[in-house]
Amino acid sequence: MTEPILSVKDLTKTYGDTVAVDDVSFDVENGEFFSFLGPSGCGKTTTLRMIAGFEESTSGRIEMNGEDLTRVPPHKRDVSMVFQTFALFPNKTVGENVGFGLKMDRVPKAERRERVAEYLELVDMPGFEDRDPTSLSGGQQQRVALARALITEPSILLLDEPLSSLDLKLRKNMRFELKRIQDELNTTFIYVTHDQDEALSMSDRILLLNDGRQEQIGSPQELYSRPVSQFAADFIGDTNIFHGRIARTNGNVVDVEVDELATTLHDVQNSINAGEGDRVAVSLRPENIGLSDARSNGEVDGRIDAVTFYGNSTRLLVEVNGEEVLVEIGGQGGTVSLDQNESVYLGFDPEQAALLEA
Repeated sequence: MTEPILSVKDLTKTYGDTVAVDDVSFDVENGEFFSFLGPSGCGKTTTLRMIAGFEESTSGRIEMNGEDLTRVPPHKRDVSMVFQTFALFPNKTVGENVGFGLKMDRVPKAERRERVAEYLELVDMPGFEDRDPTSLSGGQQQRVALARALITEPSILLLDEPLSSLDLKLRKNMRFELKRIQDELNTTFIYVTHDQDEALSMSDRILLLNDGRQEQIGSPQELYSRPVSQFAADFIGDTNIFHGRIARTNGNVVDVEVDELATTLHDVQNSINAGEGDRVAVSLRPENIGLSDARSNGEVDGRIDAVTFYGNSTRLLVEVNGEEVLVEIGGQGGTVSLDQNESVYLGFDPEQAALLEA
């Protein structure tokens, strides 16, 4: 295996009695799109700023290509950063903004001009060299900031919620652009976001943080399908979390008596090594719950409380034993009636259930 481009070991940051980052460790591979995901205040930006050198860690170690960077000043680290606020110089043209790092490195003017044009082309803004950055839209300003950060060809690009100030449609478009640019340059991106859709759609791997601690690390598919905790299940996408008791164990599967559904889920993967009689939780995604208008074996009775149409899917709140269950079905539901107060039956696929600590 190749050595990771970045290795963070036991990283901790405290401010007085407040622990902002608590013993976090991870590796980032060369050319990887790696994201920090979590709610506000969970330590994402603080971790990113310690990698950049803008914050000094209380303890732990940061290595890049095997070299200890923990106490190396920011300007001597082979990284660039894109900020949430763009941070463009209003008194400089677009071209001067993009070429600023090259000017600081004393790159000749003719070469600067050529490379500025190249990187503006990369971010789909050719011919903007002489424009005033204050005359640009938010999306265009973000592209200029991205070009400025990339033009010095850093080994790692750090991005601190760069799309948060853009409107929803523009954010979605910029996701594709960021991933395209990252693939084209094969530059390592470390991306901070609180938006699960951003992280899931762009990342090769995600580090999920919770209250300064490392909750889970893995591919988007792993975090979505196999969360390791109730927090991870609830934060990554929408889910239903039920509670119950292990009624039977059989090798690596268990039967779970689910309180809220008054039914038993058979042969659920025992990913937490639970024993018979243990209290557990079960996560079931809305799209993994079956809906029918006729009862079959193992289904439970429900009543539709609310119907919301999203175009390519329909979401329902279904009352089961006084509890609300979120169900998602493709299109408009096919032959199943989706009227409010309609009686329906819900079915549960144990292979899609994630067993969690209670």
